[in-house]
Amino acid sequence: MSGALRRIALIASAGAAICACGADTEPGAQMGPSGLPHPRAGLWRWASGAAGVRQLCFSGQVLTVLAPRPGCTALRQVMTRDGAFVVEAHCAAGPVRRIYAKAWGDFDRAFFTNVTVGDASDHAEYHYIGPCRPGQKPDDAP
Repeated sequence: MSGALRRIALIASAGAAICACGADTEPGAQMGPSGLPHPRAGLWRWASGAAGVRQLCFSGQVLTVLAPRPGCTALRQVMTRDGAFVVEAHCAAGPVRRIYAKAWGDFDRAFFTNVTVGDASDHAEYHYIGPCRPGQKPDDAP
């Protein structure tokens, strides 16, 4: 795994963090983890400003950048008036203290994310291609 891809994997697994200043403060309806989006299972084209373009196999579980993280307490999990999902959390230990991620779009065909971890930010676009290859392990599997 390349250094850039490893960094994006860290961003995805961290859930996307940002310092308190500059965090998106859009109001929205609180929701639990079960209300967060589940992208369609299958092969997706992922275009990341930080890591380039790849194909990812998704299993259909909660979008990784929005999923709850061990050791982190959700401060806010909302769906905004415009249909975007925003997750902010505080992590008690580790290099990431504040988590922030925003995702919007059609989670069956095309969606977008904004993710920030510390000083590193990324915008990514996801476009559904079709089924994963036979036997392909999902990239979002634990």
